Amino acid sequence: THFDDSGEWSPDGSQIAFHSSRSNYMDLWTVAITEDGMLDGELIQITTSEANDECPQWSPDGTTFAFMSDRDGQYHIWTIPVEGGTATQITSGDSEDEYPGWSPDGSHLSFDTLEDENMDVYVINLTSGEKRRITFNDADDRHPNWSPDGTQLAFSSERDGNWDIWIVEIPDILD
Repeated sequence: THFDDSGEWSPDGSQIAFHSSRSNYMDLWTVAITEDGMLDGELIQITTSEANDECPQWSPDGTTFAFMSDRDGQYHIWTIPVEGGTATQITSGDSEDEYPGWSPDGSHLSFDTLEDENMDVYVINLTSGEKRRITFNDADDRHPNWSPDGTQLAFSSERDGNWDIWIVEIPDILD
């Protein structure tokens, strides 16, 4: 048996990326989709590491996946070309970095980070490597997603005792 999860449509709608235990490790895979929404062809394995590679996210231009992996012993954010090849580590350090999301222009990645037993939302500039903390709350803030114009992030948080959706404005993040 195997476990497939986190299906993500390609920007042009022609493929779905997902992570799966089909190779005995969690790896990234893709499958083509027909115009009427049916699976079309063979599954293509993108990563082959002996680690957990999870939650693939297509770049806006459809050329790169961002994903989370514990290749270095704990979860960090990585990227890899959609056709496979060499993965590039984007985040590092003592924190656990999870659930990447591309900015609409592809210049930044959002993600949540576990530091000091608390999850907060961060953004990293892919050119400079500058990592910026976006949320500052004692409650866990997780799973950020960009607004279409790149000025806000929606995320889940238990700030009021329930897991709800919150929004934070980030108008200067792309400067």
